[in-house]
Amino acid sequence: MKLKALQRTMARAVMQPLTLTERMQRVAPDGRPMRAYAARFIKPNDRLTSFERLEIYNRQYWFRLLSSMVEDFPGLRAVLGSTRFEAMCKAYITDCPSRSFTLRNLGSQLEGWLHKHPRWAGKKQALALDIVKLEWAEIEAFDGKAEPPLRAEDLAAAGGASGFAPVAGRFARAARRFLISSSRYRSRLCSTSYSSVWRRTLTNVQMGSTTRTTNR
Repeated sequence: MKLKALQRTMARAVMQPLTLTERMQRVAPDGRPMRAYAARFIKPNDRLTSFERLEIYNRQYWFRLLSSMVEDFPGLRAVLGSTRFEAMCKAYITDCPSRSFTLRNLGSQLEGWLHKHPRWAGKKQALALDIVKLEWAEIEAFDGKAEPPLRAEDLAAAGGASGFAPVAGRFARAARRFLISSSRYRSRLCSTSYSSVWRRTLTNVQMGSTTRTTNR
């Protein structure tokens, strides 16, 4: 098997969703038994079968992507709840698998995907979309070049704030929904309070963050 064909064969197996018990599926993407599929290109050793060796990569692929989504979208996770958020992430990654060399881009299609699949947020759809926009803005701000914070004097010098008002209004409405929800969903966020998520996100969006430490 040539290298390109080998890479694609393994990628299809590794990117296949896990079972409900977080194990590798018994049926391969081409419909044959996964044990036979794995044996085509992975040798067993004295401890693990071909299937078991491939399963390690399959499981770690999904665990890593799901943990990245948890890290990038803590506010959305708080709104949906951890169980529903994880199920949503699995559905999203299945529909929009990573095509980039960096996990930084994993959530780039989440806003549009949520628009098309409103059942995940239900009555909280508007809030969920606002938070996704806000949290994705933080990611983009982190990677963008540092800019000086916008001051009231800058708006005045530019001829007034009228041109900025529509954007500011939308941002303020998103902020208001986010803050209102903080008291309602604060207990659902495992390790970070809503208020700290909001303060961190707002600061990063305004000024560009230098504190994000995730390896991408």
